[in-house]
Amino acid sequence: MLLRLEIRNIALIEEVKINFDEGLNVLTGETGAGKSVIIDSINILLGERFSRDLIRTGQDRALIEAVFQADNDRMIELYEKYGIEPESDGTLVISREFNISGRSICRINGRLVTVSAIKKIGGYLIDMHGQHDNLSLLRNETHIELLDAFGGERIQVLKRRYKELYEKRKNVMNRLQELLGDEKDRERKIDLLRYQVDEIRKARLSIGEEDDLNRQKVILANAGKIKETLSSVYETLFEGTRVKPSCFDDIGEAISRLNDISGYDEKYKRIAGIMEDIYYQLEDAREEIRRERDSVEYNPYLLEQVEERLDLIFKLKRKYGDTIQEILQYCKRSEEELERIIRSDEYIR
Repeated sequence: MLLRLEIRNIALIEEVKINFDEGLNVLTGETGAGKSVIIDSINILLGERFSRDLIRTGQDRALIEAVFQADNDRMIELYEKYGIEPESDGTLVISREFNISGRSICRINGRLVTVSAIKKIGGYLIDMHGQHDNLSLLRNETHIELLDAFGGERIQVLKRRYKELYEKRKNVMNRLQELLGDEKDRERKIDLLRYQVDEIRKARLSIGEEDDLNRQKVILANAGKIKETLSSVYETLFEGTRVKPSCFDDIGEAISRLNDISGYDEKYKRIAGIMEDIYYQLEDAREEIRRERDSVEYNPYLLEQVEERLDLIFKLKRKYGDTIQEILQYCKRSEEELERIIRSDEYIR
């Protein structure tokens, strides 16, 4: 049902707003009052071609907008098809705005749509009756709807139930076709999934493993230089002789001398305290440097193992994912799909 019509800057109409009530509404007026312009505007709103010559003289834009009450089952289907959100009160607002270049903007409930969408929806909103035509009766797609409407609410309930059952059957048949498929394709799919799952499982991947392996590779590849550097640092800081004390020994001697004069001024005691902190930190570092120096060894066999493991991870990443986590997720999905295919016979029964 048409509830309201608004027209701006169309032909001789500057602006008009018309509200319609239920039942018969009559527009009357002498020749040239604009009755035909109103009818033509409704046709244009619902998809007929628009000529820019229709824009009121002196204006560069025109607007036609109408509000309909349209919440029947057929309209709800069209809403879903074109992604339109109906208003809370079930009304539908259709508008077309035109500029002087002849271009138009179409909206339904504020959403931009195409003219073809408006034509499709408009065909179920208004019938224009001339002297010798009835558009609804001429459209084949409306014949069943007219018969259904004649059957009343009972037919509508059965229709909705039939649609639900039809959709369920269609989904089941699609699922059945997917499960049956081609037997050779099914076996090939099973073989492929088994191979992929086995390949990933045998690798025994763990999260964070690749980062650990890369760190090991760097250390093993540079073991000689690392060991040489740690030895040199240890020797410089901690290995002295009676003739040439180490840096560590020199710091200990400096602390002792500062303590000897700390009685003369507090600031010497404070400096000695700073030096003691350095001394104890170096003492901790000495043990760590010595431990690292003694643990680093060049091991070409271990380096080869690490590189082979990284190469395996790289090959699996090329096939199944960019990270180990993605590879494991792929494996899980493949296991689930494999189980589903194997059990499909039971599912079909």
